[in-house]
Amino acid sequence: MIPGQALHTTLVQRPLFIIAVCFMGGLLLQSQLDFSLIYLITAVGIFIVILLRWSLSSVIALLMITGGMLRLAMIETPQHNDIRFADFQADSTYRFEGVVTSIGESSTGKQRLVVDMLELQDTMVVTGTVWSYLKDPVSVHSGDTLMGAGVFRTPLPRANPMDFDFRAYLEKKQVFWLLYPPRDQPWTILPDTKGSFQQKIQDFRTRIATFLRETVPGQPGYLLSALILGLRNEVDEEIIRWFSNTGVIHVLAVSGLHVGYVTLILFVIFGFFRLPYRWQVGGTILGLAVYSLLTGGAPSVLRASTMAGLYLWGTTLERKVDLYNLLGAAALTMLLIAPNQLWRVGFQLSFAAVFSIAYFFPRLKAMLPKAWQATLGKHTWMGYMADLFLVSLAAQIGTLPFTIAYFHKIPIVGLFANLVVIPLIGVIVALGFALLLLGSWLPVVGSWWSALLTLLLELLVKFVEFLQGLPLAYVDLLPIHPAWLLVFILCSLVLFSNWQRKGFVLALTGLILVNFIIWRPIFQGPSRLTLAFLNVGQGDGVVVQTPTGQTLVVDCGLRFGGKDMGADVLGPYLNYLGEDTIDLMILSHPHNDHVGGAPWLLRHYPVKHVWQAAYDYDSYTHHEIQHLIDSLEIPLAYPFAGDIDSSFAPIYLRVLAPDSTVVTNPPSITNDASIVFQLLFGELRVLFTGDAEHGSEYRQVRYGELLRADIIKVPHHGSRTSSTPRFVEWVQPDWAVISVGKGNKFRHPAKTTVTRYENTHVSVLRTDVNQAVIFQSDGKNIWLVER
Repeated sequence: MIPGQALHTTLVQRPLFIIAVCFMGGLLLQSQLDFSLIYLITAVGIFIVILLRWSLSSVIALLMITGGMLRLAMIETPQHNDIRFADFQADSTYRFEGVVTSIGESSTGKQRLVVDMLELQDTMVVTGTVWSYLKDPVSVHSGDTLMGAGVFRTPLPRANPMDFDFRAYLEKKQVFWLLYPPRDQPWTILPDTKGSFQQKIQDFRTRIATFLRETVPGQPGYLLSALILGLRNEVDEEIIRWFSNTGVIHVLAVSGLHVGYVTLILFVIFGFFRLPYRWQVGGTILGLAVYSLLTGGAPSVLRASTMAGLYLWGTTLERKVDLYNLLGAAALTMLLIAPNQLWRVGFQLSFAAVFSIAYFFPRLKAMLPKAWQATLGKHTWMGYMADLFLVSLAAQIGTLPFTIAYFHKIPIVGLFANLVVIPLIGVIVALGFALLLLGSWLPVVGSWWSALLTLLLELLVKFVEFLQGLPLAYVDLLPIHPAWLLVFILCSLVLFSNWQRKGFVLALTGLILVNFIIWRPIFQGPSRLTLAFLNVGQGDGVVVQTPTGQTLVVDCGLRFGGKDMGADVLGPYLNYLGEDTIDLMILSHPHNDHVGGAPWLLRHYPVKHVWQAAYDYDSYTHHEIQHLIDSLEIPLAYPFAGDIDSSFAPIYLRVLAPDSTVVTNPPSITNDASIVFQLLFGELRVLFTGDAEHGSEYRQVRYGELLRADIIKVPHHGSRTSSTPRFVEWVQPDWAVISVGKGNKFRHPAKTTVTRYENTHVSVLRTDVNQAVIFQSDGKNIWLVER
C-alpha cells in the first residue's frame, strides 16, 4: 500500500487519532521554527490554494499540521500590554494588582501563588501571569486580589548542565517573571466576596484533604491524599524515591484507575435515582469534570476523564467507539485548550502509556503459545495475572523512552511490582472513596475503614521499599540523545507491526546504527579538553576532562545548612558525563567552601590521587577528609612551587604556589596557602588560583611571563584582597571566571576587581550571573560551550 493510500485508510478508520498526531506535529514544528502569526496566516491561505489539487486526506493532514503551528503561535504572540514586555529593572520594586488563580507548594516547602496581573504602578493596565514564592505563607484563596509592592525578577536559567531548566519550564507556561514581597511591606489581600467557582473547588479540595489526613493520620494519610486528590507535597521524599526506583511512581498520579472508580460511583448514584440514561451520562460527565478540577487538572486525569466522557457520550448515540479515536480526541481537546501541555512530562507519559497498551498488549498476547493461551483461558485468576503482566509490559515499552529521557533509569522490577501494586492500589482507592462517602455519616464504619486503609497503605510502602532495595531493581543510565529514543520508538512500532517488510526495515536500521557506532570515532574531531566551572554557590568546584578520558576535580564546593555541593552538584555532573572515577582531586586549601563536598565524593567515587595544601588546619571537615584518605588508602601529595605533573599527558600541571616554606613558616592567612597551578595543553594555559591573596600573588609575579594564561580562575571569588594590578598585568588572560554565589554576604566580587579585569579587555564570566561556565579546547583554540 502506498503512503497516500495508507494515510487515507487510517484517516477514514481513525480520523481523530490521525488529526491529533498531525496537530502535535504542527506544535513541535512551530516550537522549533518559531514562525510569526502573520506569516502563518498567510501561509495557510497559500496552502489552501495549492492543496486543492491534492487528495483530501493529504489536505486534512497538512491543514492540521498548520493548525498546530497556528495554535502555538497564537498563545506565544503577546498582546501589546503583556507583562513580559514591562520595562523592569533587575530586582526592582513596583506596585501591582493581580488575582490569585492557583495556590500550591514548591519542592522546598514554600507557598506558590499563580497571579494573573491586572495593573502596575496604579496606572498601567497589563495582562499576563507571574508566579510568587513565599517563605512565610499568607492566608489567601483562589479568586482573591493581591495589592502592594513587589520585587519582579526573571527566573534563573539552568545553573549546571544536568539541572532542571526552571526558566524554560516557566516559559512554556507563558510565565516570564517571578514576584516576591519586599521586606516589611505585606501585601493587601482583598477576599473574593463573590465566591468564584474556582475558589469553591479549591476550598472543597482542602476540606477533603483535611478529612483524609485527620481520619488516616501520618504518612498513610498523606499518601491517601496523593492517591485520591493528587496532593504529593507532604508525602515523604524517600517514599517517592522508592516508588520511582521501583517503576510504580505512576500510581501516585491520579489517573485512569481513579477516573474509572469515580465513573462507576457516579453511575451507581444516578442509577439509584432511576434517571434516564442520557441524564446519567450527562451527570457522570459533569462529575468527572469536577473531579478533574479537584485533582488539580493533572494531564493523566484530564486524559482519562475526556476519554471516559467521550465514550459515554458515544454510547448515547449508539456508536462504536475506537480506543485510538478516543485517545486522539482527548489529546486534541487538551492541546486546543492548552498547547503547552505537550511538553509536560505527565502528558507525555499518560498518553504514551495508553497508546502502548492499545498497540502492544494485543500483539504481546497473540505471541503467547497456543497451549499457554488455553491454560490461561481455563483458569481465570491466571489469565487475569497474565493480562496484568502484559499490560504492564506494554505500558513499559511505550513509556521507557520518556523514563530514560527524564529520569535516566530503567525500573526492571516494575514489571513484577505492578502485579501487586496495581490491584492493591485499586482496593485502597475504592476504600478511600468509600471512606469519603460513608466515613462522616457512619463514624464506626469510618474508624474501621481508617484502620484497614492505614494497614494497607503501610503494607504498600513496605512492599515498595523491599523491591527497590533488591539488586538490579533499577538500572541508572547516562543521558541519551533524543534521536536514539526516537529510533527506539520507531523500531518498537515496526517490530510489533503486521507489516510484511518489517524484517528488512529492522535489519537495515540495525546495519545503519552499527556503522554509525563503528565509524563515529573516525569522523569526530581531534581530542578536546573540557573545563567546567560549575555553579556551586559561594565556593569553587571545577571538573576537568582530559583528551585521554581522565577526570580531575579542582575543589568541591561547600557543605553547610543541609547543602552538600559534592552530592548536589559535582556528583550529578560526573554522572551526567558518565564518569565513574576521579583520577585526581585537588583541594586548593582547607576552607569549607572549597572542600565541603569532598567527603561525599570520596565516599561515592574511586579517587586515585589527592593533592592538598601542606597546611595544618583544625576543622571537622578537614579531619574527616584526612580520615577518609587514610582509610581508603588514597595516595596523597602536597605539591610545591616548581613541581610538574606529566601523568595526564598531553595535559601537564605546573605548580606555582605555595613554595616549601609554607611548612616551616605558614602564612598568616590560610588563603595564601592555596595551591596555585597552571594546566597546560598545547598552546592553552589555564591558571587555577584557589583563594590566593596579595601575599601569594606577590611571590608569584616573580615568575614574570611564566604567569601568562588564556583562562584564569579569579582568586578568592574576586575579592578586594586578590587580583592585584601587577598580578593581573602579568597573567594577561583572555577569559576570567569568577566562581561566586548570588547575593553572598561577603559582597564578592568587588567592583574594583571586576573593573580591573575589564579594563584590560578581559571577558569576565561569573557563576552567579552566567551560571556554569564550560570551555573546550583542542590545544590551540578555545570556545565556550552552551549548556
